[in-house]
Amino acid sequence: MGYGIFALTMLCVYMRPFKLPIWVFSTLGALCVFVFGVVSLADIMLVWEITKPSTFALIGLILLSLAFEKLGLLRTLLRVSRHAHILYALGNFLFYLLFWVVL
Repeated sequence: MGYGIFALTMLCVYMRPFKLPIWVFSTLGALCVFVFGVVSLADIMLVWEITKPSTFALIGLILLSLAFEKLGLLRTLLRVSRHAHILYALGNFLFYLLFWVVL
């Protein structure tokens, strides 16, 4: 039963009937698996406990990037990156200078 629901869900995700978004088919597949008893509520909670930290980290990174974009930091970094080859050469020079001074 679980393999059939999985195959039907994957088919709907790839074919996208009615031009619906992918999340609709994946959510319907997950609900079907739960309703037909292939997956228990304990399994769902276990997966949630395993993936919760990475989910929150991803949401935090998205919010942080939105804040950086709002502050204009990304445009500033783009302007600075145009001169990255100069900073790279300077970094290499300082590294070799420090290497020979310490040696």
